[in-house]
Amino acid sequence: MSVIVAILIVGVALLACVVAFYVFPSTMASLLRYKLWPLRDELSDAITNGEFQDSTQPNKLLRNIEVTIQVADDLRPLNMVVLMLLARRNLTTPEGFDLSKAPEDDRPRLATLSSRFLSMTLRHVLLGSWSGLLLLALLVPVLTVASILRGRSKGGDGPIAEAAKQVALEPTLAVLARQPVVRHLSASV
Repeated sequence: MSVIVAILIVGVALLACVVAFYVFPSTMASLLRYKLWPLRDELSDAITNGEFQDSTQPNKLLRNIEVTIQVADDLRPLNMVVLMLLARRNLTTPEGFDLSKAPEDDRPRLATLSSRFLSMTLRHVLLGSWSGLLLLALLVPVLTVASILRGRSKGGDGPIAEAAKQVALEPTLAVLARQPVVRHLSASV
């Protein structure tokens, strides 16, 4: 009887490991894709319908969204840090999305789309993997204390928003886009 219980315990532990380290990250990557596809479609339709005065910056944002959809499985904090360091040293990337270079009339809509995109991507990076959850558990208390000690000026951004603005997303996406795409079981279904 004790052998059967031991086998069941080992089986449940293995199943828990598979769920935690394979199913959970794959599911979170799929969820990011499902959230980004409507955003990509909205932006693509607006570009196709000529709703922007100049389509250069919207096309760059669209490219960022498409690359993020393609590499969603690899968007983890550890990968992001390593790839940002590599991208700073070894790669020259084409000029990325810059809201300030868009025509004045296009900026509000592009700012909204860009904000939604960055919010979804950052949420996935922090909540879509175990390394992200660990990083989040370490960052929240530190940033909370820093925010309390520093205080927020009227109309200013807090330390979390300031830190998010410093993330070099485009060089990281450029490195990830050059890697061969590995299809996981959940992506092929």
